Amino acid sequence: MKFVRYEINDALCRRCMACLKACPRGAVRQLPDHRLAIDQDQCDRCGTCAKRCKLRAIAMRRGLFR
Repeated sequence: MKFVRYEINDALCRRCMACLKACPRGAVRQLPDHRLAIDQDQCDRCGTCAKRCKLRAIAMRRGLFR
């Protein structure tokens, strides 16, 4: 179980790919419909993706996740 996760807000994301290029684990991926998503199994919660997003489209959520 994980207590923190990063999520991309599709309404704010402009698909500049800064987060995808910055992720050291390759956890940010482009989906077939061109949206970006974070693979929670690959993400190590370093926050690099959120720091690189100028539009603040990536947010950290706290909770209990499976």
